[in-house]
Amino acid sequence: WIVRLLSDMGIDVKPAIIYQDNMGTVAVMKSGKLSGSNSKHIDIKNLWLAQEYANGTVDIQWIKTGSMIADILTKSLPTNQFDILCTKMLGV
Repeated sequence: WIVRLLSDMGIDVKPAIIYQDNMGTVAVMKSGKLSGSNSKHIDIKNLWLAQEYANGTVDIQWIKTGSMIADILTKSLPTNQFDILCTKMLGV
């Protein structure tokens, strides 16, 4: 709803970038092929994400697992990896 509000106000909104470290997920989302024998159990949030990608609201990009900044908040990391991601997150 925020995107629609900003658009109504005349503000150009760029698609939100979602970084994913799973190449299969990125390929499925970009191809739009969410049905078939290999995709029986796709979560509802992935169906929503594919719809938003098709609408141009979000962009999905692949990124190496070691570069996922969110890992600093969700995983126990070695000190050197923690320092690298902390620097990226803070932009220092």
